[in-house]
Amino acid sequence: MPGCSRSGKRQYQFALESAAGLKENAPITYKGLQVGYVIHLRSSSQGPAIIATGRITDPKMHLLAGDSARVVTASLLGDPQIEIVRASESGTELPAETMVATSSQAPVAPILSELVEIAAQLRQLSPERQKQLSEQIRALIEKARQEETSSRGAAPK
Repeated sequence: MPGCSRSGKRQYQFALESAAGLKENAPITYKGLQVGYVIHLRSSSQGPAIIATGRITDPKMHLLAGDSARVVTASLLGDPQIEIVRASESGTELPAETMVATSSQAPVAPILSELVEIAAQLRQLSPERQKQLSEQIRALIEKARQEETSSRGAAPK
C-alpha cells in the first residue's frame, strides 16, 4: 500500500541547488506533516551546491519513484525545511540511501496567504510604523536573496 513501510528509519540524499538557511534537524514534511528531519548537510564537489541527508522517521511514509523534494519555508518568517512532493500515489518504493530528485519551485499559495494576513495586521498600525516595518521586511528579503545567491556560488545581480 502506498505510504506504508516496514522499516521505521530510512535515510535519503537530497541534491539541492539552493539551501539558504536550511540546517541540520530541519523538518522533512509531506502534505504539511513532519515525516523526518535533516541529519547532515555538505557541499557538493560537482552538480548541485548542497547535499542534504535526511532521515524518514514516520513508519507510514516512504518515498516513491517519481517523488521529488524542494526547500520551502512553512511561513513567511519560518525556517526552511524540505518538502516531499508526490508525483503519483502509485510507484515503486525508493530504496534507502537513494538520491531524491529535487524541485526548486516553492508553492505560492501559502506565501500569498501569509502576505494577506501580514498586510491586514500592518493596516492596524500607524502610517509611520507601517513604513518602518515595510523597510525592514524589504531589507530581510534582500538579505535572503543575497544569501541564496552566495550559496549557489554566483555573483549578486
